[in-house]
Amino acid sequence: MQIQPYVFFEGRCEEAVEFYRRALGAQVEMLMRYKDSPEPPQPGMLPPGAENKVMHAALRIGETTILASDGHCQGRPTFEGFSLFGAGSITHATATQQAAVRADVGGYADITAAGDVHVRGSFIGATQADASSASAAGVVGLSIADGTATHTPTVNAKVGANADITSNANGGKVELIAEQNHDGTGFLTNKGAIATAASVAFSIGFSDADATVNASSNATVETLVEAGATLNAVNNGTVSAVSQSSNTAAAALNTVSAGAVSIRDGDASPVANGSTATRFLGNVGDGVSSGANAFNVLAEGYTAANGAMS
Repeated sequence: MQIQPYVFFEGRCEEAVEFYRRALGAQVEMLMRYKDSPEPPQPGMLPPGAENKVMHAALRIGETTILASDGHCQGRPTFEGFSLFGAGSITHATATQQAAVRADVGGYADITAAGDVHVRGSFIGATQADASSASAAGVVGLSIADGTATHTPTVNAKVGANADITSNANGGKVELIAEQNHDGTGFLTNKGAIATAASVAFSIGFSDADATVNASSNATVETLVEAGATLNAVNNGTVSAVSQSSNTAAAALNTVSAGAVSIRDGDASPVANGSTATRFLGNVGDGVSSGANAFNVLAEGYTAANGAMS
């Protein structure tokens, strides 16, 4: 007895075909789209824009032929039990963070304070994507899960050209700070980009579980005092310009495949970089008298990229 599975991907058949060509060397013996059918689908059978979806395809993997289709293109396939012949599940999760935070004092501003002066831009956050996929079938079980998290915030603190900022407090502070995933006392290492994927496939015959995770943390943090600006803490005070940023990326995946013939395939790619800069182009004091008792310029970054597969 020969059993020939027919797998419905509900709108993602072409993606599945390409994956099995790449991963298993499958040969596409035939592929027909709905628009090429000699008998057009009945009105209402397909959602609008589905003309290019796959009506029928035949793949050969070794000595086995698998038939596939997009079916009625009703959306993402999900695991809803056990299929006697074939079952396929494909899920994607994508999360993107592009926050922008600014703290600016404009050019030619004139600020005098009896106490401290703080100009601070701060952002704390995590960008997380979690994907899971599962399938179970009597003959062929296929499962694909992809998770992608991209964390790219921008944080700026700036004093514009020819601005004048003065603290008259005894031991007063004039601080310009830009920070990302830093709480003022230390770097936050459990934020940034986090991506996970879990793929499970079971079959009496052939099963394949594939998972891909990409986590990228690439924040841009800058503190800038433009040329001509003057910052003073005249009574034994402190002038500081500080940039601090933590870029962390974590990518973790888990694949489980069980069958007479089983394949597990995974790729975890964490990337942590980013840019942290402090530029002080202005003045402290007037060139004759001291503008502060202490002057600090600091740019500090932390990066970590962690990948895990099981």
